[in-house]
Amino acid sequence: MSLRTKISELLNLLVNRHYKIYKVLLVFCAIFFLAWLFPKDNFKYDFEIDRPWNYEDLIAPYAFPIVKSNEELEIERKNIRINFVEYYRLDTTIQKDNTAKFNNDFKFFFQNISNDTTRNLASQDSTYFLKIGNKLLNDIYSKGIVEVNNNQLNKIKLLQGNRYKELEYNKLHNPITAFKYILDQIEADTKTNDNLLSSFLQNYIQANIFSDDETTAKFLNAALDEILPIRDKVQDGEKIVSNGQLVDESIYRKLISLKNSYSESKDGLSSEFITFMGYFIIVGMLLYLMLTMNNLFSKSNVNNMRTLTFILLILVSFSVIVKSVSNLAE
Repeated sequence: MSLRTKISELLNLLVNRHYKIYKVLLVFCAIFFLAWLFPKDNFKYDFEIDRPWNYEDLIAPYAFPIVKSNEELEIERKNIRINFVEYYRLDTTIQKDNTAKFNNDFKFFFQNISNDTTRNLASQDSTYFLKIGNKLLNDIYSKGIVEVNNNQLNKIKLLQGNRYKELEYNKLHNPITAFKYILDQIEADTKTNDNLLSSFLQNYIQANIFSDDETTAKFLNAALDEILPIRDKVQDGEKIVSNGQLVDESIYRKLISLKNSYSESKDGLSSEFITFMGYFIIVGMLLYLMLTMNNLFSKSNVNNMRTLTFILLILVSFSVIVKSVSNLAE
């Protein structure tokens, strides 16, 4: 069978059955339009803060959370950042390396200062100087040395082994305070009251505590993520606002939260389509029952195109009037 023959048969079928096709399309359009007129689950109120509520008393149709404002969330984030304790790490190799280097270089240092006859240094002084030097290095490194002094920090969390220990930041050394500590200790000791030893020890002062930016960012982001976007909950049936009542900040947040919950419950186009299809099926079933009952008593009403069009037009027109009156009442 040729394509032309198939097309010809299809056109003949449409011509012979155009009456039935028209009736089906007419009923389908009526069902579609009636289903579209069904009320949408939208938030129908307009409101502003510090303005009276111009509608009837609003009762919560269901339980919903009260969402925090952007300002509230930003204040919470700011407080977390201000009070957050930053993470630092201790590099134990710094003390070992610098102490070993000091011990290796000390022999040449003491030989040089011993050549100065004005100092009257004995061989036993070498042992004492070496002992004091190691002790002072151990003191400053045990306390901890940071690279720079940050006056904005109160506390830090220092990784020691597999655990973090909280320390007061202002009790840690920086290279300047570490050197001052050495100067004070050497000046207080009559045997080592010599600027040469303190200047020599300065070469082995190095920061051994460093900011761990990666860990700090990790825990800070985790703390920020724990901020709850809700602050309270409105119970089902709870009065939200009364007619004429001034909309204050608390009521405003409840209304905004209810409006958002309406939008979220619709869940995009998929939810709207499912709702519409439900209305479409219900209207289609009711219209089918009505036309079936009408056909039982008077077949001519349904079979007659003018009568069927008039019946459907009455239904659609009455629905449009009801919808318009309902919108005006709102």
